[in-house]
Amino acid sequence: MYPFSPRMAIPRSDENIRRSQSKVKSAITMQRNCNNARIEDPIEIIPLTLSHFLSMMMVSDRVTYIRLPFFSVAVCQSIDIRNSVRYFSRLSGCRLVEGFVQILLIDNAEPAEYANISFPELREITGYLLFYRVKGLRSIGRLFPNLSVIRGHSLFINYALVVFEMMSLQEVGLHSLTTVVRGSVRFEKNPALCYVDTIDWDLIAKSGKGEHIIVVRPGSPRGKMRTGVKSQLLDGEASREARANRESSFHVGTTRIGRGSSMIE
Repeated sequence: MYPFSPRMAIPRSDENIRRSQSKVKSAITMQRNCNNARIEDPIEIIPLTLSHFLSMMMVSDRVTYIRLPFFSVAVCQSIDIRNSVRYFSRLSGCRLVEGFVQILLIDNAEPAEYANISFPELREITGYLLFYRVKGLRSIGRLFPNLSVIRGHSLFINYALVVFEMMSLQEVGLHSLTTVVRGSVRFEKNPALCYVDTIDWDLIAKSGKGEHIIVVRPGSPRGKMRTGVKSQLLDGEASREARANRESSFHVGTTRIGRGSSMIE
């Protein structure tokens, strides 16, 4: 349970209350799937009066804590982590991120700096997850071992999961990720990454079937090739025009996020 002073509960407009009620429903749905959930029976969502709801909500500057019987759920807004490993602390305590998670432009970090960085409490992202030029990070799964759902309510261009120009990355490792509701996935320019093409992304991200871009380096270990993935491997097989279009689109997108904005669709 997260400690809060009663003074930290702040009033909200009716519109924000309705939005926050939606957060409660999402949080309860998410909690049903948590391995450590203490509520096993179906939970009935009942209408909340304003007074009941305000007594339930505790708000800090970036995190909304939803207090329900037997557990607390931290709902965080979109999170942008860049320039330094120390900013990973922004993810601390988040079980649900309502928006995107962008991790990018960390140029001066070594693998040892990520040794104790992990967020096993994070279960769901409603927007997209993006990694771009994060030096020293070898495994995404060690950061988010229990991430199970990326909803894709907002996308980076057309993608719900993007891993781009990650020079140190060796494995995806998102063993708990079972569902990408909307959008496709894109892995490109990750020279040390292996076996990414053996993952059945069509099964995980069904709505993006046929649109996934998985670029592997020539000679990288592939393991057993999955049906339907081969057409998306681009080891120099794509036409120059397709490659140019892809590079142009991503150049615009990554330039914008590098300046602090996002390419949300």
